[in-house]
Amino acid sequence: MESLIVAEEQSALFWQLRTAMSLARLKQRLGREDDARQDLKLIYRRFTEGFATADLLAAKRLWREANRFRQMVSDSKKPVRK
Repeated sequence: MESLIVAEEQSALFWQLRTAMSLARLKQRLGREDDARQDLKLIYRRFTEGFATADLLAAKRLWREANRFRQMVSDSKKPVRK
């Protein structure tokens, strides 16, 4: 968490993204996919360029994974129609 605070203080957006990605992976392992998705979205949306960079592509993949998991959980809670 400290690295995220330092990155914010220095306006280092890529470092914020990398920290958010690390935290998102941890949160996914802890079953907190919604938190992971939200954290990534907040930082990813601040970018206006560089979308072909490895970091942003990795963040996008991680965010999609969290969305996919969210959809699977949502689908599993729907009643089964006979």
